[in-house]
Amino acid sequence: MMAEAGLEKTQDLMGNTHLVAKSAAESGAILNDSALADNYLAEVVAAWSTLPEITRQAILNLVHDARRTNV
Repeated sequence: MMAEAGLEKTQDLMGNTHLVAKSAAESGAILNDSALADNYLAEVVAAWSTLPEITRQAILNLVHDARRTNV
């Protein structure tokens, strides 16, 4: 049987809530860059519907600008 994977809410010392990728290999495994990026993306996705439209547009502009400069 495969272990459960998905997103888990955590809370830091400041009381801020974050979404963290939960995988089958949780026992002290070191996160690689991809897993860390997935956590950041999950946090953005979770917050997206609560963000003001101007903030959403600013995020999209950052993504578009970064893609243009990395081509």
